[in-house]
Amino acid sequence: MRIAILDSGVDAGHPDLAGKVVAAANFSDGTTTQDLSGHGTHVAGIAAASFDNGLGIAGMAPNARLMDVKVLATDQTGATTGDCADVAAGIVWATDHGANVLNLSLGSAAACAEMAMAVDYASAHGALVVAAAGNDATTTRFYPAALPGVVSVAATTNRDEMADFSNHGADWVDVAAPGDAIASTLPTFANATGATGYGYLSGTSMAAPVVSGIAALVWGQMPAATAARDVEARIIATAQRIPGTGTLWRYGRVDACLAAAGPALCAGLPAELAPVPTPPAPPRPAPSPPETAQPVPSPTPPQRPAVPGTYRGRLGRRGGLLRVVVGDGGDALIGMQATVQVSCTTGPKLRVTFGALSTTTYGPIKRTGAFTLRTGKVRTQLRRPQLQFGGTFDRARSRVRGTMRVTGRTNAGSRCDSRVITWDARR
Repeated sequence: MRIAILDSGVDAGHPDLAGKVVAAANFSDGTTTQDLSGHGTHVAGIAAASFDNGLGIAGMAPNARLMDVKVLATDQTGATTGDCADVAAGIVWATDHGANVLNLSLGSAAACAEMAMAVDYASAHGALVVAAAGNDATTTRFYPAALPGVVSVAATTNRDEMADFSNHGADWVDVAAPGDAIASTLPTFANATGATGYGYLSGTSMAAPVVSGIAALVWGQMPAATAARDVEARIIATAQRIPGTGTLWRYGRVDACLAAAGPALCAGLPAELAPVPTPPAPPRPAPSPPETAQPVPSPTPPQRPAVPGTYRGRLGRRGGLLRVVVGDGGDALIGMQATVQVSCTTGPKLRVTFGALSTTTYGPIKRTGAFTLRTGKVRTQLRRPQLQFGGTFDRARSRVRGTMRVTGRTNAGSRCDSRVITWDARR
């Protein structure tokens, strides 16, 4: 089975992904095919990292092959950027080159006709499209996850509860899957996560490849002519109706054992012991690395640089309310909203409200608690907006302080600038 990873790239040289990438194409504006973000390699490992090789982790479908379809570029700050047309082109290319499952751990709140047409094309040609529901902690629809024919995936924690960052809504989100502090592969070279080899990330981006991997496990059991829809039906039918089913998502939290092996093998067994027919044996525990090596993920996550949750504050005389959201992994900013006052070259001062950060433009938090973000992916009434946003988390006090600056233009073309604003927020 082939799983296409439409993302920021995949490090095909990673020991746990070696020999798995059977096709690759670059549709992004990036000048390199390398995964400088780390996001795509992490997603790929969750879906299909190698099994029983004495290294790191095992993916959901370790016998599946991968297609590296790069549709997101990474800027100098580590933020990923992409275009709807690039993603649409990647979907069509992956479909034409034999992808069974297409994983899209990306998206935005804006619908896109080109992407919708590409999803229809993939479905019509027998592929299954799986997409992340988004990390804005809202019921607002997120695309392509909310498109017809797409399996939309929310994120849960290890307590089988919805992750606080996850988008949700039973009218458009289909299933849930684990997406909090997920251990997986990271590029073996420098990337925006700040780690190499292996590491933890959180988001619906991590939940989607869990479902894609299950789909690959189940695929071979279905008639070829109707495999995609039959696989989707199996995943939905075997999902566990945990609390939130029917309100936060439509069908439940996915169950790999029930979907791939059926109730005869899985009944009465704890989830961690339930057998899955492919692969034939459970993975060996990852060995302890030497002190000089990048730590291999262990069952207990490392100290989080920030306390997960929502931080709220004010921006003083030149601004209004501020909201900053840290993902359950404690290592990434996944939401930010604020109201600021800007001065423009012509006209009166303006108060503008803006939002930033999502699945593909998250802000990594370093182990020291520090973060720096510069992005044009800002939702605001200004044209050509640019946000500079940085600070440091005080984990012991559940507090964060920093500075921000917003620039842009009015519809009339006047340049606007908030200048540097100092801010303070508490959880």
